[in-house]
Amino acid sequence: PLPWATNTSPTLSTIWALSLLTLLAIGLAYEWTQGALEWSK
Repeated sequence: PLPWATNTSPTLSTIWALSLLTLLAIGLAYEWTQGALEWSK
């Protein structure tokens, strides 16, 4: 993709991507512990 090829700071983009994935994982774990995912049973 062109935006990644023209990126001058790949470290910052990596940090943003990892932080977003971490936030989503934490949200999923929180919902799982609260029992909100019981619809799958």
